[in-house]
Amino acid sequence: MAGHDQNSFVVGDSVRIQVTLSNHGLQTETVNLTLSRSQGSTFCTCQEGIALARESRINLAFRANLSLSYTLETSDLPVGPYTLSAKADVLDPVTGGVIDPSNPFGNLVWKFFAIVAARISATTFFTDSSSKLLPLDARGFPVVQVVMPNGIVRSTNPSQILKWTNVTNMRGEPLDSIQMMDMLPMNWSIPLGKAQIMSAIHVYFVSSSERLDITNGTLINSKPVPEGIVLSLSLVNLRNTIAGEPLQPGESILVSVKLQDQLRGTVLGLKSFSGFWAFGTLVHAWTQKSFSGSSVIAYATGVLDAQAKLRGDPNRSFNPNMSPIAIAMASFGTIPDNSAWNAMAYVGLEDKVGLDNLSVRTPSGHNTRVEGFSSIVK
Repeated sequence: MAGHDQNSFVVGDSVRIQVTLSNHGLQTETVNLTLSRSQGSTFCTCQEGIALARESRINLAFRANLSLSYTLETSDLPVGPYTLSAKADVLDPVTGGVIDPSNPFGNLVWKFFAIVAARISATTFFTDSSSKLLPLDARGFPVVQVVMPNGIVRSTNPSQILKWTNVTNMRGEPLDSIQMMDMLPMNWSIPLGKAQIMSAIHVYFVSSSERLDITNGTLINSKPVPEGIVLSLSLVNLRNTIAGEPLQPGESILVSVKLQDQLRGTVLGLKSFSGFWAFGTLVHAWTQKSFSGSSVIAYATGVLDAQAKLRGDPNRSFNPNMSPIAIAMASFGTIPDNSAWNAMAYVGLEDKVGLDNLSVRTPSGHNTRVEGFSSIVK
């Protein structure tokens, strides 16, 4: 299997891990690379866990990239969560020692994955209310535009979105009972009333020949938490739904949740506006009814990019000309008490119009760092 990155593997899979180093310094640099795994989905340093590979004194020219591939065999690994970590230590050209050895995290990148007994997949995507996929930003995240004149949320486009989760039995035994735990952030959520919840959620059984609505056979519960709403969906026995059979390999459960933003009318400065919201879904499936027999787990995550019109566009024109710069220049150096203050020019982190409104800062410093980290079944 080639192409996209994966975060779960069946016992027995051979996993190809690719680590990419990139030199962002000002000269040729020498680095040591350590690739490790540890059991559990917790952050760790490369000194913990089991080292899968160690590379010493890699010479990397200025602006050069180097990709290295490794193999992780999973036949002897217990089912459960794991953490991969890749660390690049830049070496002092004179002493040969590690630069800043007191920092145990250094240039460290983590990746979480799971070893499961059988294969199911879970994916998340977003559409508007007519099931049209949302446009994507430069990083591939779906976009919703938030209109915030003077820092007050007036509307979003689209005003409603559908969050879809697709669960597929990829291979292995048929699955007869399924539970899904969905974390919905409070800025994009659903009403808590029972009738509203039932109208906002639809569950489908999808085979190669048909798509059946099995919402009536699904137990649906919700619970408010500080972070938003936890939504629980349970299919106790798929044989007792209109589908009449367990989920065979190649078949899917498709869930849509109608979400509406909860921000309208709220006052948000750009200091408090969070433009990214994370959605997480845990799927637990069993080979027998009533959540018994062998079980498998899959995770699905999604990120929604809610773009405020204020940021980087003081006059909210979405037109790349000089007028936004002129607005910021005319108010440069002012604070709210000054007569020349213009709130449209302010997008910084302090109550002052300054260089933050005219440029994007980039981190300074040097070193070669781990630029890419992926894992797929070989």
